[in-house]
Amino acid sequence: KIAAGDAKAQHIFEEVPANANVASVVLNGIGLGDGFQVHAVLPHMHTRGRSIDLSALHAGGKTETLLSIVNWDFNWQRLYFLAEPGVVAKGDKVKVRCQWDNSAAGQPVVDGKKLPAKDLQWGEGTYDEMCLAFMYITLK
Repeated sequence: KIAAGDAKAQHIFEEVPANANVASVVLNGIGLGDGFQVHAVLPHMHTRGRSIDLSALHAGGKTETLLSIVNWDFNWQRLYFLAEPGVVAKGDKVKVRCQWDNSAAGQPVVDGKKLPAKDLQWGEGTYDEMCLAFMYITLK
């Protein structure tokens, strides 16, 4: 849930990829437990999105930022290739952080009128919201 009026709503998802249900479904049982390299990231939010980050949280405590878009634009939904592959090793976590502006000022304009602020939920529609980061990876 993203509350109406919240100018800095934020959600963070952290997961060890080998335990992630989404990854195992998409990859049809391919194990990620031994690690992988990240070559590109496709971030996805909708119209109230403001920033999105994808990081590798290494087991030793170091954080490696793989992608950071600090001024999100809805039209920037594309695949971003990394200059150097990021490494997610055995036992590391992947972290996705999204921030939205759901204040009155942050609302999109539709047919010449700014939409009113309302509570938002996860949804497929352009005026709902999402927080996704697809990764183009190779297994180690």
